[in-house]
Amino acid sequence: MRKNILLSLVKRFYRLRKTPIVCRRRGCLLLLNPKDWIDNRLLSGIDFENRQIERCAELIKENNLNCFLDIGANIGLYSVLLPTLTDIDAVHSFEPVKSTFIRLNTNLLLNGLENRVQCHNIALGEMNETAQIHIDRNSTGVSAIDPELCARSRQYSNIETIEIARLDDFLPMKGERILAKIDVEGYTLNTLLGMKAFLQNNEMVLQIEMGNKNDDEVKSFLNDSGYRLLNYIEGDAYFSNIGG
Repeated sequence: MRKNILLSLVKRFYRLRKTPIVCRRRGCLLLLNPKDWIDNRLLSGIDFENRQIERCAELIKENNLNCFLDIGANIGLYSVLLPTLTDIDAVHSFEPVKSTFIRLNTNLLLNGLENRVQCHNIALGEMNETAQIHIDRNSTGVSAIDPELCARSRQYSNIETIEIARLDDFLPMKGERILAKIDVEGYTLNTLLGMKAFLQNNEMVLQIEMGNKNDDEVKSFLNDSGYRLLNYIEGDAYFSNIGG
């Protein structure tokens, strides 16, 4: 009880700050906005996907994976930590919201990773097109292209026009061993439909955020594509086509 009260006070204290803060968290430097939900948790020292990041690092090492795709990178927590924790050869980070993309690049620069991680200011989907993304300025991690697919309704404060690309066209790869984290607020099936060849031509492990309205369709598509469900960690599911 005392710990929860203390953490609540710490979160409220940071929210009083009006400007972003550069601080060291989990061994890395991060530019964090105290008024953002995810950033505030990181500032306050509260667990945010610690187990998932640890599991990703384990999967990279266990399966000798050489590439990481951070699809829905937000401010780059995974893109910063996984190259730091592992010897991964290549990292591609995808973040469509312009202001968030700037902070992603800043966090990479703060940790000397700007030449090791390639950042792309686009979303991934089924077609090459432009679209509108709905943004909650108090929580950059819940920006959604199609809010109707999300499990929970939110009050979005802004709309931004973004570019969407098919991964099969944008980054054709074959014969690689890849970890992909897909956290796209219900747009997962669209993302997967645009990377059919990518999924077939590489050995992959996927971490996918679940809890959206089309979860059954996502699982059915992956099963038909030869991916088996490994396990869950909180709201994230792990799939793979490696071994069997």
